[in-house]
Amino acid sequence: MKRVEKSSREKDIELARKGDDRAFSKIIEEELAYMYRISKSILHREADVEDGVQETVIKAWRQLPTLRDDKYFRTWLIRILINQCNEILRKQKRIVLTDENLYPSEEFADSSDRVTLKDAINRLDNELRTVIILYYFEDLSYSEIAYILGIPEGTVKSRLSRAKNRLNKALSDRIGG
Repeated sequence: MKRVEKSSREKDIELARKGDDRAFSKIIEEELAYMYRISKSILHREADVEDGVQETVIKAWRQLPTLRDDKYFRTWLIRILINQCNEILRKQKRIVLTDENLYPSEEFADSSDRVTLKDAINRLDNELRTVIILYYFEDLSYSEIAYILGIPEGTVKSRLSRAKNRLNKALSDRIGG
């Protein structure tokens, strides 16, 4: 029987699960840009984005023994990240800001009267924005998104449909209006 060689990444994940912090750091470095993009799409404020990523790394290290299958490491990590970002959002809802413009979004700021796709995505509810980002920008499948968010595939499809309808309406209202 022919033995299949493990990839460098698979070896690093295996070592990390055994407590090798260097292997874990290497994996996290490879995933950092990906994690940042997803966190930024949910949280927007740079400090929150950094907190979300940092807390995710800590939780992933602690929860590494719960990873069932090494080949799903990225999906497992992103699920932790999204849960952490949602926790940050929940905490923010408890804080009442007196000035709504205290933290303007520089990335989506637009001095003109037109609405860009980024603006429209930014204005979606978090659950709709998350599926749009994961599906269209991170190129994940329905089943991967369902696993990450802990929801049925049908819910992913319906959220994508609602999000697309809202984006279409937001963009066509501005173009037509």
